[in-house]
Amino acid sequence: MNGRPAIKRKFAYIGAGWVAGLLIFLAFGKICLPVMAAAVLVTVFHVKITSGKPQKEYIARQILLTFLSALAGALFFVCYCRTSYYPVRALSGQRVTIEGTVTDRKLTSRGNIMLIIDGETVGRRARVVIFTENDMPCGERVTAEFAAEIPEKDYSFDAEDYYRSLGIYLTGSGSVQSAGSRNLPLYYVKRLRERALAGIYENCGEKEGAFIASMLCSDKSRLDDDTRSAVYRSGLGHIFAVSGTHIVMLMTLLSLILERLIVSLRLRNVVLGTAMILFAVFAGGTVPVMRACLMVIVSLSAAFFLRQADSANSLGLAAVILTLAEPFAVTSVSFALSFTAAAAFGILSPGMTRERTDDPTMKLIVSCVCVSVLTMPICAVSFEEISLVSAMTNVFLMPLCAGCLYLAMTFMVTGGTFVPIIGIADKLAGFIIRICGLISSSEHSYVGTEKAWLLTVWGIAGSGLFVVCALVKKRRKADLVICGAAYLLICVLAANSSK
Repeated sequence: MNGRPAIKRKFAYIGAGWVAGLLIFLAFGKICLPVMAAAVLVTVFHVKITSGKPQKEYIARQILLTFLSALAGALFFVCYCRTSYYPVRALSGQRVTIEGTVTDRKLTSRGNIMLIIDGETVGRRARVVIFTENDMPCGERVTAEFAAEIPEKDYSFDAEDYYRSLGIYLTGSGSVQSAGSRNLPLYYVKRLRERALAGIYENCGEKEGAFIASMLCSDKSRLDDDTRSAVYRSGLGHIFAVSGTHIVMLMTLLSLILERLIVSLRLRNVVLGTAMILFAVFAGGTVPVMRACLMVIVSLSAAFFLRQADSANSLGLAAVILTLAEPFAVTSVSFALSFTAAAAFGILSPGMTRERTDDPTMKLIVSCVCVSVLTMPICAVSFEEISLVSAMTNVFLMPLCAGCLYLAMTFMVTGGTFVPIIGIADKLAGFIIRICGLISSSEHSYVGTEKAWLLTVWGIAGSGLFVVCALVKKRRKADLVICGAAYLLICVLAANSSK
């Protein structure tokens, strides 16, 4: 490269800049474009004047790549709004016809059916929510006519922001007719989901079945408030958001089977990648599961390009791919939590433990603490409560949750026919629920977020300390002790600040 320093982890910088560009455009609008362009030009000039100084030039090139990606992200958002968002939103108040595929269906409290349809209307791609009396299975290709409207906000729920983060800009009531064909992969995956859930509810206790279903595919429709609160206050609520934990566990389970059936590594990776995509559809296609799925697929593809998989690059590439499909996804709490937790677990934690400890248990503890601290500011402004014992409970209870999830996944893979295995999961889920109940009964296990600004400051300060610990060149084991003491101090201060 003509002696110039090559940038490592390019996709990590591209992803960070791209997401920053989307957020900046959302916050400031078109006025940010000339400012960002000027920043790029200044950085180009800085790269030229640092030429011949490898370290400074390397840093300047990293900054330039990030700024260029941010500008590209903002420009993409401008184009997306003009070609997709505004034209679809302008249909509000009209009678609209859409042709597409049913991607999700739910029975509402009013007794009618809510269908999510992904298709085309007036020559533009659109995803809409229709409330109707005409029930259709997922995967069915349909033609729907409905009175389009923008989702309404009320005092307790901002429906417009929520649906917009999912790429849904219109809702309405109307009629839905089958077009006489189906998307067969989607149809059979959703049928498998329904069969697995039916088997779980039929063969497990009411609370235990709801807990297992929530873990397996984020179906929290039958989860009672007491169990939900106990699990979240115990710091295990993330197990209900199908994400990296589930994808890794399913991949491990399938790898053990495929290694005995397929010799070729590349063919095995293709099968695994396909299975990950199907599971993402099974689990509802939420942001965490799509992010985890994309990261795994990127890692699996490394075998084809003779490259070594890297968490930072995989995370950056996943962010770009997700937001290319739905740029408003950056506004969701799910997106922020998913990518922050993944960065804490896959990038920050290994950086902190490298050359400091090789003990697997210590690495797990550091990972749990990193996730707790980095996600604290997001949780403080987005939720009503934060668990203060999540690092401890994840170390001791996650293996039990993993065992329960493995049993549920095996039950799912066998098509819901292996009943004895879900019976074992039922007993294990009951034990986990009882332990969570005991933990959450203590008022010191969680804290309300009435003082969100204070929790945010503590979270940012703790995150800064952890990042310094990961970047410092002189590595001492005592650094981990200092960071652990800081985390405990934050927990103690938080517990006392709300009392």
